[in-house]
Amino acid sequence: MKQIDISTDVFSAIWSARMSGEESEDQILRRLLCSPNNAPVQAKTRERPYVDPRFGVTFEEGTAIFRTYKGERFEARVEDGQWRLFPGGKYYSSLNSLSAAVSKTPENAWKRWKFIDQENQVREIGFKRKELDMEASNSSEASGPPIIWRDTVHLALENLGGEAALGDIYKEARRIRTERKLSKPPNLEALVRKELELNSPDSEQFQGKHSLFRVSGIKGQGRWRLKK
Repeated sequence: MKQIDISTDVFSAIWSARMSGEESEDQILRRLLCSPNNAPVQAKTRERPYVDPRFGVTFEEGTAIFRTYKGERFEARVEDGQWRLFPGGKYYSSLNSLSAAVSKTPENAWKRWKFIDQENQVREIGFKRKELDMEASNSSEASGPPIIWRDTVHLALENLGGEAALGDIYKEARRIRTERKLSKPPNLEALVRKELELNSPDSEQFQGKHSLFRVSGIKGQGRWRLKK
């Protein structure tokens, strides 16, 4: 077996062409380069992006990210909604578990892993979070008084009697912004969760500026209330 050196963007392009059942670069390239007339031998049946549950950032199927740890290079790509780590080939359901498999210690995965953008620039994957935040803040506000996301969440809980499940908070926040003709970006649910956590002393993400929300009941069950 011969080895070749390829750049990260080429690596990503190879895996974006993967079809179901192909488990290596050799299998993918064999189909593309060695099949008669380069005809596909099998229809691709799986194509599911990875969507970060907390921030709503989407990584499309085949997206490749990479990092170096203690002099060793690691790469990962999205396969069927999960991260597959190389070397090794194991699957991980979250960025945190992916990072822990490499470093064995808690860390900020959004700063450690990198990707190649469309302009061939190396960026931290946290840049994708910034893009979503910019998209949300730059969305046109057609009419109605200005309302920031923190106020949207606070008003939603007020309208729901001061306490509610996350699903109901999402719906009410969407209703409020629809009624006021304000932007409703695709990551609305992630923005709601972000405001709850940044402004709650019950959260590890609490910024200490606005203590507005509290976890209701058992932490992790998804119920929130206004701070009394």
